[in-house]
Amino acid sequence: MLGLARGTVHTRLERLKAMALRANSVRIAPEMLGYFTRAYVSLELSQGALDRVVDHLRSIPEVVETVAISGREDLMCEVLARDNDHLYEIGQRILAEAGVQRTVTSIVLREHISQRVRQLL
Repeated sequence: MLGLARGTVHTRLERLKAMALRANSVRIAPEMLGYFTRAYVSLELSQGALDRVVDHLRSIPEVVETVAISGREDLMCEVLARDNDHLYEIGQRILAEAGVQRTVTSIVLREHISQRVRQLL
C-alpha cells in the first residue's frame, strides 16, 4: 500500500522502535481489571532514602508509575485501586517504608484528556 519494499519498512520501524517506541506502549483500561479508583500520591522523603523508597514502591503492584518531581515533594506516584478502602490500604503500605515522611493523595475524579503523544508526531 505504501509503495515501499517490505525490508525498507521493517528497517525504519526497527529504527523508530529503538529511538522512541516503548515496548509496553499498549494501555489497558484499569476498569477492565477491576481497578475503578485512580489517584496520584506525592511523597516527601527523608534525606538519602530515595533508592530504598523506590525499591519499596516497585514492590507494590498498584503503584503503576513513579516519577521524581520538583517542589516540596520528592516523588509522584500514579496508583490504581479497586475502591477507596483499597486506596487507603495502598497508602498505608507506602507509608510503611521508614524513608517516607509524608504523603498527599489526590483522587482522580474524571479523565478529560487521556495520555497522548500522537499530536506531537
